Amino acid sequence: TDAGLQDTLNLTSRLEAAGVSVLCLHGRTKEMKGQNTGPCDWDKIAAVRKRVGVPLIANGGIHTWEDVERCLAHTGCEAVMSSESLLENPALFNGPGGRKFFQDDFALEYLELAKLYSTPHKQIKAHMFHFLYAGLQLHTDLRSQFGAAKGFDEIHAAATAFSLRRKEDRTSGSTWPDQGWYMRYRQPLGEKKKRKAGDEACGE
Repeated sequence: TDAGLQDTLNLTSRLEAAGVSVLCLHGRTKEMKGQNTGPCDWDKIAAVRKRVGVPLIANGGIHTWEDVERCLAHTGCEAVMSSESLLENPALFNGPGGRKFFQDDFALEYLELAKLYSTPHKQIKAHMFHFLYAGLQLHTDLRSQFGAAKGFDEIHAAATAFSLRRKEDRTSGSTWPDQGWYMRYRQPLGEKKKRKAGDEACGE
C-alpha cells in the first residue's frame, strides 16, 4: 500500500540519518510467507532506491540469474541478495556462462564438505531436502529413505541412490524438473500439486 511504502521511506530516512552505509530491502511484507507468498514488489524497491543516498540491495524474487539481471534493471539497485533460492541452488550467482550443475551434484559435493567439517546430521539432512526437493517429489521412496536416515553413512547412501536415479531419469529423457524448492508454494510438484489442484477445485 502507499501507506506501507511511506512507512518504509520514513524508516530508511531515519536509518540513513543514523549513519548506515548500505541498506537491504525486501519487496514483500512480513505476512507474505508460506501459502501466502506472492510476487515481490520491485516497483516499491525502485521507489526507495530513488530516495536513499546510500547503496541499496534488493531482496526478494531472485530465483534465477535472469531474475538478477531483471531486478537490477528494474529497481536501479546496486546489488541483489537471495536467501531461499540459494538453499537449493548455491550456484545461483554463477552467471549464464558458468558450469551447469545438477542438484544431485550439489548434494554429493556438500556431503564431502559436511564430513570434512563434522557438520551435525540434522543440518545435513535439512540441506539434502533443500537441494533435492524436486526429485524427491518424484522418487518418494528415496524421500522416505532420507527421512529415516540416522547418521552420515545412511544419508550418504540415500544421496548416492538418488543421484543414480536422477541420472537414469536424464538418460531416459525425463522432463521432471531438477529444482522446485523456491517455488514450492506457488508451483508445487507431485503430491502437493495434486492437493493444491483439489483445493482449488473445491473452492470453485
